Amino acid sequence: APRGFRGLSGRAELWIPQAMGPVVDYPGQLTDHQHFHNVIARLSDEVSFRDARTQMEIIGTNIAASIVHEGDARWSASARLLRDARIDPSARRSQLLLLGAVGLVLLIACANLSNLLLARAASRRQEITIRLSVGSTRGRIVRQLLTESVLLSTLGGMLGIAFAYGATRTLSTMLPERLQSGQLADFAAVSVDARVLAFAATIAIMTGLLLGLTPALQSTRTALNDALRTRASGGTSTHGRFQTSGLLIVSEFALASVLAVGATLLVATYVQLQQRDLGFDPANVLTFWIEPPPSQVRGEDAARFLESILSEVSDVPGVESATVSLCTPLMGCSSRFLYIVDRPWPDGQEPPLVGRHYVGPEHFQTLAIPLLRGRVLTAEDRVGRPRVALASQTAARTYWPNTDPIGQRVWLDTDDPVDPASTYEIVGVVGDVQYEAIDGTFKPQFYTSYLQFTWPYTFVMLKSRESPETMVSRLRRAVAEVDAELPIYDVRTLEHRVGIALSKSRFNALMLGGFASLALILAAVGMYGVMAHFVAQRTSEVGIRIALGARTSDVFRLVLRYGGTLALAGVSLGTVVSLAGTRILSSLVYDVNPADPRVLVVVNTVLTIVALLACYVPTRRALRVDPVRALQSN
Repeated sequence: APRGFRGLSGRAELWIPQAMGPVVDYPGQLTDHQHFHNVIARLSDEVSFRDARTQMEIIGTNIAASIVHEGDARWSASARLLRDARIDPSARRSQLLLLGAVGLVLLIACANLSNLLLARAASRRQEITIRLSVGSTRGRIVRQLLTESVLLSTLGGMLGIAFAYGATRTLSTMLPERLQSGQLADFAAVSVDARVLAFAATIAIMTGLLLGLTPALQSTRTALNDALRTRASGGTSTHGRFQTSGLLIVSEFALASVLAVGATLLVATYVQLQQRDLGFDPANVLTFWIEPPPSQVRGEDAARFLESILSEVSDVPGVESATVSLCTPLMGCSSRFLYIVDRPWPDGQEPPLVGRHYVGPEHFQTLAIPLLRGRVLTAEDRVGRPRVALASQTAARTYWPNTDPIGQRVWLDTDDPVDPASTYEIVGVVGDVQYEAIDGTFKPQFYTSYLQFTWPYTFVMLKSRESPETMVSRLRRAVAEVDAELPIYDVRTLEHRVGIALSKSRFNALMLGGFASLALILAAVGMYGVMAHFVAQRTSEVGIRIALGARTSDVFRLVLRYGGTLALAGVSLGTVVSLAGTRILSSLVYDVNPADPRVLVVVNTVLTIVALLACYVPTRRALRVDPVRALQSN
């Protein structure tokens, strides 16, 4: 196991032999019909994964043949690689998205560096020609130019590494948390180690070599006689050079447009998730976990024990109401197969899994979940009284679309109904609550009274009239009144848990927004550099135009037309690429149309304004050209 491994749940702090489970957990852990056990095996070098999977399928067939459970033969066994079975797919998609954003920013930086090297090669054309004419070899000059370009990119890489060292602490505080257990792969820890240094060094050196090679070779292919007759600023290659620079600028703005569209969509997603109605009110709700030893608190003792806990907690000054549940909203919860009395599921069709919640009578008051029909649970719904349940609105619509769900009877406790007396009667319908991922859809949920059946370990949730954080010490004392050795932990406000559920969306939006901003700055710098070089190369032309009576507006349009054409072409190309790539973002956005024309209009407007601002300073410089000096320099 890797350093820092905390089990498949991600929360393990202590390991014990599996055979001790019935002693420290609950007696039936190894014998009940449960499905929470994981079997992990490390393959030997002589066995391939394909062979192991084949063997597991054979074992699954034998298991199915040996289990007699109401004629049910759906049992099987299969093998999966741990990295595939436990990695959160959404985390992987986010990481790939950010890696792609890094690649786009790198391409924009490379385009800027390429323009810089092309301009340097053009300005040194006469120098290189003279050196060739006096006997210097092409290989020596190419080596010198490549050394200069690699030095530039290496210095940039060193500056980037230094910045990364300073940014690691900030990035560590921004990493998304998770509420749900079951995945091994969170976002990787932010650190600059030997692998990062090697990667950065490789990228820097390869960038310098690849981008410096073409200008170096072009500089040494100049015809000596023609080159010596021309100035470094003139010559026949000016048009081709500006054509290459223009294409690079178009590419920069296209890539910046793609990043800006993606960032805008993710920011809009984060805003939509913040405003989403999750079906409950998290304000002033505090949650904490208790886990008394199941070997000591068993069966009906669990309900009596939790009733004592809730009684003490409710008596704490400032507490309005309190409840229990195996999970809080947004963190996932226990699920059970749903069986509906007098409605058998078709042969071969597995019963649906629905959310199952063991809650207190004040659960819906504490979380402000509305009652839509019937009644809520009461303190009278306990052992010895008829079993009752509440269905969520989605459950009622899904399983009783044309029938009143009140009075219907369901089975929720095991994977097959065996005792009709243990069915639950639906007595009420409540509003939907988001228990799974915050960007998911509402799932069918069922609520039963913990006083009729529950587990001893649970979350305690309470609504307070004051700041929940100030009540923790009082709550610890209240729990200690029931069991002096019982700790409370995972103490968080429900608002904090909502913030954790939003952290992944917030992280994606911040990071992609940062990359998009950096790309925009780089594109603007590139545009400024190309336009400044464009003006410098056309100083004589501008001077002649002004000497012949050209107006300021004419010169302004001459320079601005070139930059505006480049920006417009880049934005147009970026729009096409963005529309083609919206499918990549479709799994990361919520309640936002990836092809929303409003997003494209906003992004294109911003990019165009940035491009025009980048053209403004070189344009002003062109307007200040002195015709006399311009003609003298020609």
